[in-house]
Order: sequence, then structure tokens, then C-alpha cells
Amino acid sequence: MQEKKLKPLPQFASEDEERAFWAAHDSGEYVDWSRSELVTDPNAFPNLKMTEDLVEFTIPKEEVEQLKSAAARYHLSKDALARRYVLDALRREQGRAAT
Repeated sequence: MQEKKLKPLPQFASEDEERAFWAAHDSGEYVDWSRSELVTDPNAFPNLKMTEDLVEFTIPKEEVEQLKSAAARYHLSKDALARRYVLDALRREQGRAAT
């Protein structure tokens, strides 16, 4: 069987640019996943740094149900929609502070 010709991996200027690229492209065109292996050693990537931080908060059950309902309409998880809401509010706040 002939090996599939893979596309070269592009260079990315930022994590956001890379994230947008992979959201729009099939990684199978760039990576031969048949040769991949599962890495289970927790110390395998000692220089890996978190790019996001976890923020936890509680909201009343009624609002959780509203969040679930809204998330279903957008075909998102409730966590993804909550994250979007928080980030949108922060961007609006940043815009107010700049004026």
C-alpha cells in the first residue's frame, strides 16, 4: 500500500492562530495517526505549561437549567456556553474601560 502524502505543518504566530487552523482543517492531512502512540506517563512533557486557568463558581439550579437549555439551542455544552458568556462580558467590560 502506498503511503499517503502528508501536507507540511504550517508555522503559527500564536496559539489562537493554531487553534483556528485546527478547527477548520483535518489533522489527518498533516499527521499520520496510524504511527501515533498513547502517552500515559504524567512526566512525559516536563516543560508543558498551562495556557488556561480553571475558574470555579456556583450558580443556582434554576440558572443552570436555563444555561443547559440555551446551550442545547446553540449545540454547545453548558460549560462552553458559560465560558463564552464570561469572555463576552469581559470583552464588553474592557471596551467600557477603554473609553
